[in-house]
Amino acid sequence: MVTALRDLRRAPSRNPSATIRSETTPDDERPLWQIVALLYSAIALLAVLLTGVCFLAAYLVTGSPY
Repeated sequence: MVTALRDLRRAPSRNPSATIRSETTPDDERPLWQIVALLYSAIALLAVLLTGVCFLAAYLVTGSPY
């Protein structure tokens, strides 16, 4: 009986389309240009913040940011 239960757990799903389909429909997803714009904005924000941290560290150490 124990081996029968193990075989059931390893058995593939009887409904193969259930594993392929996602829960979101294409209407629920954002357009590609919005995703790309969001990612580029996040990268730009990180670059600006990192540059600001570098200038702040230089100012705190030397008294001048340059």
